[in-house]
Amino acid sequence: MEGGIEGPLLDEYSTKRTKLNLVEEFQLANELDDRIFASTKEVVNHIFKKYKVKFSISGCNNLLHRLGFSFKSKRRTW
Repeated sequence: MEGGIEGPLLDEYSTKRTKLNLVEEFQLANELDDRIFASTKEVVNHIFKKYKVKFSISGCNNLLHRLGFSFKSKRRTW
């Protein structure tokens, strides 16, 4: 078996992208500076449409915080 036991596993999943590269993160940060998104879900959809990379809401929140962004709730908290 070529590549050992991990060979077939790596080949099977090698086409799936799970995160943005540094250039894409820089582009996204510029887009976030220029455009207002109402929710993290909107950002998730934007990332998928533009970069074909899927993020969960929590994964996108982690990315946004790492890039220096956050969302403020529109709901009033008591």
